[in-house]
Amino acid sequence: AGSIWESGKAKYLPDISKDSSFVGELLPTDSFKSIVGIPIVVDQEVLGVLCVQSEVIDGFTEADLRTLRFYAYACSLVFVFDTILKEREETEG
Repeated sequence: AGSIWESGKAKYLPDISKDSSFVGELLPTDSFKSIVGIPIVVDQEVLGVLCVQSEVIDGFTEADLRTLRFYAYACSLVFVFDTILKEREETEG
């Protein structure tokens, strides 16, 4: 998730055993084989990363990836609405 946070770009690793990011201490202790990470962005700022793992190699279809992008976008809306509500409370408070 750290590299996705820094780059602001989504990343899909269909087989984590073939990625140099997952070695040594960074090797997962869970049994997942593929991972997708999608940044949660508001006003061009990364506020979080939606990370989902699969226990099988190449565990995500294109439809899955579209759905996960939608969820990341929905999460960004939560941040926006939360900010709007807090600002409203401050001005009305």
